[in-house]
Amino acid sequence: MNNTEKHSSNTGGKALLNALSFTFFALRMLIISLFFLFIFGGSFFVREYEQAMILRFGQLSGKKGKHLIESGKWCWAWPYPIDKVVKIPSKRSIKISTEQFWFKEDSNQIIAPEDKGAALRDSPLVPGVGGYLVTADANIIHAQWSAVIQISDPIKYYLEAAKPKLIIKKHLENAVLTITSGWDVDEALYKNSNDYRLAVEKKLFKKISTSNLGLSLKNVYLTLKTPPKSAITAFRKVIEAEQQMHRKISEAEAYAYRKMNEADGEKAQILSEARIYKKRITSNAQAEAEYFSKIEEEYDKNPETTLIALYNDTIAEVMDKVEQKFIIYAPSSDEQYQEIRLQITPKKNKKE
Repeated sequence: MNNTEKHSSNTGGKALLNALSFTFFALRMLIISLFFLFIFGGSFFVREYEQAMILRFGQLSGKKGKHLIESGKWCWAWPYPIDKVVKIPSKRSIKISTEQFWFKEDSNQIIAPEDKGAALRDSPLVPGVGGYLVTADANIIHAQWSAVIQISDPIKYYLEAAKPKLIIKKHLENAVLTITSGWDVDEALYKNSNDYRLAVEKKLFKKISTSNLGLSLKNVYLTLKTPPKSAITAFRKVIEAEQQMHRKISEAEAYAYRKMNEADGEKAQILSEARIYKKRITSNAQAEAEYFSKIEEEYDKNPETTLIALYNDTIAEVMDKVEQKFIIYAPSSDEQYQEIRLQITPKKNKKE
């Protein structure tokens, strides 16, 4: 073997050794990285609106009653497939809506605002296409409902039902159907719509409480309600007539209230004047009774003198009211007769 061949062999061996060294180094780094990833990759943080639980080989880990991990904590779990971390938003409300009872709207049809009412009137209800509800008085209404729920038991929520939201939606639709069948259309849509909503909420609450799904009901909302599209105008006219009736009744009640107050005021005034008049008449009668009692006493003592005094008082009172007075003296023995001549002239007008 010559020197050239020896040099080539040494160079190839060094290159192979360097390649193997780099490969082993990279492999070691990969193993170390996988180790750290295996160790620290299982750490997770539970947000403030969540609760978490760890499933180890499909079973809940931890002691009985301590399966849940509360919010605001860092935790660690073995990587999958050993452990599986399940985070449940138990402190957030979940809104479930249904349009099962709403009419089908054509999203491709463009209607001008001024023609929208006519378009609704002219669009009939198609069975099997649009949804609707039947009331107790055999009328049809459309409605959109929603329920707000919250997870009260995360373990039951995750383990007991495969699709709890779908189950709640079906319960909501069933409650709406059942309650609506016992209400008249005007009560459900206009007069007592809040009581109608509360009745559905009560029905759904009872159903959720007995379903053992780990859920609790917070509120039920009647988001939209309307009579059939072809009857909207007729319903509006009825509503306007009822509003006008209530307005007239309110005006009549206000007028009656005002007149009653006026009558009560006049009554009080008349009674007050009557009491004053009664008091004045009573006082005058008492004064006259006392006066006649005194006159009677004086008459019993001296009748002639009393009669003369009464006569003089009467004459004086009468003469005081006479404007022109004439005194006629008794004729003497020489006079045959007496004459009185009066010239009566009319009173002059003050303006003349």
